[in-house]
Amino acid sequence: MRTDGSLDHRPDVGYANTARFLIVFELVPGLQAITRTVVAIWVLVATVVALRSALDISTGRAIVVAIASAIGQLIVIAVALVVLTSVFPM
Repeated sequence: MRTDGSLDHRPDVGYANTARFLIVFELVPGLQAITRTVVAIWVLVATVVALRSALDISTGRAIVVAIASAIGQLIVIAVALVVLTSVFPM
């Protein structure tokens, strides 16, 4: 808690994303699909727990927020890739 009484929730969600470090196991032949699937589910579940704790909301609402943020992230990445491939064609 900060001195002004507000809470800083960034570490909660940051810790939820540390499982992405395990993507390094994609370097092992044959583990790409399972690694990506396990890490994605792990991050989503950890994000729901972190959101529930940090925002003091129900599990259902935390699931909706986590899925909405994942969809938003995918949209931003897709737009960035479209822009980059139009600027730097292969």
